[in-house]
Amino acid sequence: MSDARSAELSEQIQHATSLKNEAIAELQQEREEASGLEEVQERLMVQEAEASARVRQLEEVSPW
Repeated sequence: MSDARSAELSEQIQHATSLKNEAIAELQQEREEASGLEEVQERLMVQEAEASARVRQLEEVSPW
């Protein structure tokens, strides 16, 4: 294999490795964001349940 061909292949490998690493970093970021969204969703569900319970309490003592 010529030195030029070897250098070309080496450059292609470096480029592919760089793209792979970027993709991995993006996936890790998306995973972290998804995890954060799940936590927010869980907190919202708890708050909704608490609000619903409070509304029921108020309806029970409401004069109307």
